[in-house]
Amino acid sequence: MESLCKALGIERNLSTAYHPQTDSQTKRMNQEIETYLRAFINYRQDNWTKWLPMAEFHYNDKTHAATGQTPFFLNYGLHPWKGNITVETTNPTATSLIKELENVQKEAKAAMEANNEMMRERGNNKHHKEPFAEGDKVWLETTNIHSNRPTRKLDHKRYGPFEILKQVGNRSYKLKVPDTWAIVMIVE
Repeated sequence: MESLCKALGIERNLSTAYHPQTDSQTKRMNQEIETYLRAFINYRQDNWTKWLPMAEFHYNDKTHAATGQTPFFLNYGLHPWKGNITVETTNPTATSLIKELENVQKEAKAAMEANNEMMRERGNNKHHKEPFAEGDKVWLETTNIHSNRPTRKLDHKRYGPFEILKQVGNRSYKLKVPDTWAIVMIVE
């Protein structure tokens, strides 16, 4: 492996298991894949393998800021075909699969755009925030909220948006949450 990397001009940077600080590129890719999976997996989180190929496809077909190219293009020298499927089929299973794939592609693209918007917002949040007002809608971070889902890694990172009912302190607000929560939500 060492001679192959040298021949290709690849500088290896090895990392150890469970200590990924030296491999931030892989860590960042995994975060993107987790974002896709979070959007599509079921409550029990047991169908993530079904969605993984589509998440990988959309990640590899996304133009990356560092290169200005998609990983597909850099690896294969061309972009994948994404045209409409024009072959008519009478097979109901094939028709169902085609429709599901088209929907998943649209949803994955929307999830990717939402993730990009969230990252932009994080970058813009370095300035002073104005206080919230009654009637504003806010997202609730799930850090301190217990969920019955199998793993936090693929659980929602935030809930909402919730309407602010009133301000109850300098930085505390009462939120309108679903009746099924059976709690009064006051957050800071």
